[in-house]
Amino acid sequence: VTPTLFFEFHGSESGVQEQAKQVGELTEDFGGSGFKWSASPEERSQLWKARHDAYYASIALKPGGRGMPTDACVPISRLADCILETDTDLKQTGLVGCMLGHVGDGNFHMCLSLDVDNKDEVQTAKDFGARLARRSIAMGGTCSGEHGVG
Repeated sequence: VTPTLFFEFHGSESGVQEQAKQVGELTEDFGGSGFKWSASPEERSQLWKARHDAYYASIALKPGGRGMPTDACVPISRLADCILETDTDLKQTGLVGCMLGHVGDGNFHMCLSLDVDNKDEVQTAKDFGARLARRSIAMGGTCSGEHGVG
């Protein structure tokens, strides 16, 4: 799985072009590749389709897996810490999943792919989700940033 970052730019036509150019340069400066952007509604829809299909792609990481999404939202100043700690936690569990979100507001999700018939794996996933919720709250955030729920 290749880490992918999506941006959405807003403003005047020239402002959006300038923002996209700056992000493209920053992407290259920090070792990123494949930066693409478009003002065309059709091409933008195609790019965002990949983001919206990420949940299903994460489930497919484990043949026969079923999805268990989580939610976390922390202040932007704690976002990197929370992501790094959560990534380390996931690796230590041996669970399969990926991280995605709309991090501009500090909100991200872990999408786990589980064998729901494996009680130990399900319990490990529940424990992981509980640790993520506690971690988010300890960092001044909430266990859900979705649609004002937190």
